[in-house]
Amino acid sequence: MLRKMRKGERGFTLVELLVTIAILGTLFGLVTLALNGLSASATTNIKKAELDQVQTAVDIYLAANYPTITTITARASAAVVDSADADAPFKTFLRSLPTTYTYTWTAAGDVSQP
Repeated sequence: MLRKMRKGERGFTLVELLVTIAILGTLFGLVTLALNGLSASATTNIKKAELDQVQTAVDIYLAANYPTITTITARASAAVVDSADADAPFKTFLRSLPTTYTYTWTAAGDVSQP
């Protein structure tokens, strides 16, 4: 457990301990600053990826039904694409429902986020 210090053995000095704490504090501060903006960047990337997925679903729907269907019902107010949406006939081409964010689209099939 506790052992006696022999003659000539020394522990850490107060200066050594303070320098170590200062170095660790500086490293922690640098890491915190480096990771600070990652959350907002990740949310932006997720929104863009999901928008691309919804746009792809609209494009596939229009391409699969091309001779008979060339437009879709436009959505003017932003809403989540859900399985009960009557104005989203392309929902069968989406990987997961409901979507996380809200979308609007034109009759030509151009999807956007508010």
